[in-house]
Amino acid sequence: MKVKNMVLTLVLGIALIFGVTALVNANEVNVVFQAEMPSATAIEVTVFPIEFTDDDIDFNDNWLEGEEGAAINVDFETDLTMNSETGVYASGHYYAIEIGGNGGGWGGPIQVDYIAGTNDLALHATATVSMMTWVADDPNTPDVEPAEEAVLETARLDRVSDISEADLEGHWARIYVGLASGEEPADMEVTPFTNATLPGVYSGTLQLTYTVAG
Repeated sequence: MKVKNMVLTLVLGIALIFGVTALVNANEVNVVFQAEMPSATAIEVTVFPIEFTDDDIDFNDNWLEGEEGAAINVDFETDLTMNSETGVYASGHYYAIEIGGNGGGWGGPIQVDYIAGTNDLALHATATVSMMTWVADDPNTPDVEPAEEAVLETARLDRVSDISEADLEGHWARIYVGLASGEEPADMEVTPFTNATLPGVYSGTLQLTYTVAG
C-alpha cells in the first residue's frame, strides 16, 4: 500500500510540474494593422448651371454640363425676364458649386470670402450651403439623387460662413447660388431685381480658400 501511494504521489507531482511549465511558456502575439489617409492638398470646384423645373431647388431640375477651374465665370443670362405677376426679374437658372478635396481627406476648413463688384450682386442674390453624403443607389427611385443633403445655412451671397473641418468630415460641400425671388426673410437684407433697380451689370466674386491644418 505504501508503494502504491508513493507512485500516485509521484504521478501527481509530474502533472503539476507540466501544468506550471505550460503556463509559463504561454505567449501573446499582437498583429497591428494601420493605413494612413493623406490630407487633401487642394480643393476641386465644379460649377453646374441648373434649369428650374418649378419654384423649388430640386435634384429633378435639369443639371447642365459643369465647368471646372481655378476661376469660373457665371452669367445669370444677359437678359433677365420679368414675371408679370410679381414684377420680379429672374433667370431661368441657378447654380450649384460642388467642392471636393483633391489628393486625400479633408485636412482643414474652407474659408469663404466675397469681393463685391462695382454694382454688388450680393444685394440681389442668395446662397445655400449644404453638406453632401453619398448613399447607395436605389433602383426603385431613379429620380432621387443618390446622396443625402444636410443644409448648413441660407444667407445673402456676401454673408456665407466659413465651412469648418468638422462640418466637412465625411462629406463634400455644395453651395447653391441663385437670384433673390422676393420671398426671402427681411433680416436677410436682399432684394430681387425689379423696375426699381438701377440698370447695369451686377457682379461679385465668391472666393474659396482651403488651408491644410498645420
